[in-house]
Amino acid sequence: MSAPGGKTLQIHSVLIDKATDKFSSRLLSQIDIDRSGCHTLHFNSATETILQLGYCNNIKVYEFDNLTYEIMSIGNLEGHRTIVTAI
Repeated sequence: MSAPGGKTLQIHSVLIDKATDKFSSRLLSQIDIDRSGCHTLHFNSATETILQLGYCNNIKVYEFDNLTYEIMSIGNLEGHRTIVTAI
């Protein structure tokens, strides 16, 4: 379920049957995006973290478990004077 007034980014596993060209999808995990929106998601495979940059002055940090596909919020990088536009 998404946050009130926000949007949700969903991560799915997709299986395609080449004989019939049909596909099935399974929801693995999701990230709630707040009202300010999101312009960049950055995944670091070495630390298994996801950084979410939105149209505000903080960066949300998530931990990604590549075995269970769970995404857990582990904090915010706050205190930037303006919108963060690049990592």
